[in-house]
Amino acid sequence: MVQSKYFNKEFNLILKLLFEKKQISKKLFKGYNYDKIISISSRHLMIPSLYVNLKKKKYDFYCPSDFVNYCKEIYLINKSRNLSLVNDVKEISQNLNKNQIDHTFIKGSAHLFFNLYHDIGERMIGDIDILVNEKQCYKAFEIIKKIGYEKSKKYNFFENQSRHLKRQIGSKKLFAVEIHKKIIDKNKLVKIDENSFLQKKIKVKSIYIPNTKDMCLNNIYSSQINDRNHFTLNYDLRNIYDTFLILNKIHSINIFQKNKVLDRYFYVCNKLGITDLKFYENNFDFKLEFRLFYKSRNKLLNKLDKIFFLELFLLKERPMQLKEYIYNQEYRKFINNKLIKKFIRNKKL
Repeated sequence: MVQSKYFNKEFNLILKLLFEKKQISKKLFKGYNYDKIISISSRHLMIPSLYVNLKKKKYDFYCPSDFVNYCKEIYLINKSRNLSLVNDVKEISQNLNKNQIDHTFIKGSAHLFFNLYHDIGERMIGDIDILVNEKQCYKAFEIIKKIGYEKSKKYNFFENQSRHLKRQIGSKKLFAVEIHKKIIDKNKLVKIDENSFLQKKIKVKSIYIPNTKDMCLNNIYSSQINDRNHFTLNYDLRNIYDTFLILNKIHSINIFQKNKVLDRYFYVCNKLGITDLKFYENNFDFKLEFRLFYKSRNKLLNKLDKIFFLELFLLKERPMQLKEYIYNQEYRKFINNKLIKKFIRNKKL
């Protein structure tokens, strides 16, 4: 049974609802703080997935009606958004294909067209992410601009170092678009050949998406490298849930070549109690075990741990940022405003 010693009973119930294949007894749904379940699920963007699993597994009768109704409301809003996203993706795809742009949709929108989910309203999606051949990125940017997506006014001071171009948003569009020239941030742990990624793409319902193996690796590396969870030892339930569903389609976890990033990702999954995601037998790691233990027990220690390892990771970027701060007035103004807003927010708390 899915169960983790590191987390409270509400978190463990969420894990059971999402990942447990065996039937859960009705009596296990008693004595929970369902407001806390909402809070945790919301933080991980998993309320629609939670609702779909409750309905699919017929657990909705075991839970308080106000809890189920709230989850249903969020699910219906998300389903409406995703139906709109499908139309937006088709429009973008037609225009990129017409102009012979080598591309593939990635992450959430690719998962949706892959029929990864039991229900189209299950996955919460923020942006439409597209990997484009690096030589065609700016051409693709202009094509998407012509169909109603303007360049975001938000600053992007280090675009040359970024894996994607500036976000494009439309006044009549629900979703922003991000054109990626790279899948993951530059790092020394793993490499992805974007040209190979594009060559091995597949076509589903006239939309280009990554093949299943690449889709899974992209999902994991986005969390571990781009979101830096490999270093902070944090986790994202939405991301783990996507991996869980993709691997259920692959029916094998042994197609991946072992590396440190995958090892740590699945180590944390196993500590969450998701034993189906066994990459291979993880050797006991005292340092990881100790960090996971105190991060789960104390919010302050968790925050300090995250700050320390994040700053350690970002240390190499500080000289570049400092130089920009000294010589670029716009960047200096942007950072100062950001710090002031953070100070005011912390003071209110």
